[in-house]
Amino acid sequence: MALNITLLAVVIFLLPMFYLLLASPAFLLVKLEIPQVARLLRMMFFGYFAAVVAAGLLAATLDAFQGHWLQALVILSITAFVVVWRQWFLARMDPLVQDTHAGITETAPRLRRLHWAGMAANAAQLGAMVAFIPQMIIA
Repeated sequence: MALNITLLAVVIFLLPMFYLLLASPAFLLVKLEIPQVARLLRMMFFGYFAAVVAAGLLAATLDAFQGHWLQALVILSITAFVVVWRQWFLARMDPLVQDTHAGITETAPRLRRLHWAGMAANAAQLGAMVAFIPQMIIA
């Protein structure tokens, strides 16, 4: 039964990361100068951050109740990184989105670079979590 709970915790935690991995490349095909596209990109990242934090807390709680403290600590550390990253990321994205709504098109390249940074950070988190799965299953 403990293995089932551990797998459930991993799946819960990986779902928002896979979502962003699959959804964010679509924004590479559109112009970020369009205010609605820029706002949608911001909403996607905001939802991603909220989902990862909620899923991380739930997954860590499930692992902690099963006595898997190392797994809970790894999930909590990734969740803590997401909380810090959210502050940094959205603080840089919000002015760019506001400039896009004001009609300033020169901010699109900076918004695109931030988008790439968000995708790269998500891929790194996902890779770290997937690399840790064998240790979680064996423990």
